[in-house]
Amino acid sequence: MNLSEYLKGETARRSLSVRRAADNIGISHVTLLRILSGETPNLETLSKLSQWTHVDLAFLLELLGYHVQVKNEEMDRLARLVQYDPTYRRLFALVEKLGPEELEFAVDYLGYLSWRLGGQEQKPPALEGQGLQPEAGQEGQNSEPDLASQSTPPADIQVRGDG
Repeated sequence: MNLSEYLKGETARRSLSVRRAADNIGISHVTLLRILSGETPNLETLSKLSQWTHVDLAFLLELLGYHVQVKNEEMDRLARLVQYDPTYRRLFALVEKLGPEELEFAVDYLGYLSWRLGGQEQKPPALEGQGLQPEAGQEGQNSEPDLASQSTPPADIQVRGDG
């Protein structure tokens, strides 16, 4: 994959025209058309593309064919996970399709799940407005909630006991 293909994919994923994408990036549509046709952007434009796509500048430089040596143990560990574990490959394939707001929600939700499953955090992650706050009295507890006391069937559904 090269930079042109990557940006075409980003534009399509976001359902944007070239003009709208260029406006969002902060460049002219002519500049974006040139990049999409294979021209190499200047560093200022590349920086704007990095911000718009939420990827590291080094990644975009590699798409242009430059080898960027970055020593990042976290990235190396992540690359190994994606390479050898099909679950992580699937996760990242799904993550690639998310926009910035959806990605932020997904990260918050994963933090919440980690907390619920006994993660390292003492307090649950802040998820105001997401409908994911812990039940009253659950802060700092790792026990499972009493589902029977929380669930209320809708008025139009009858609950029958085993009889």
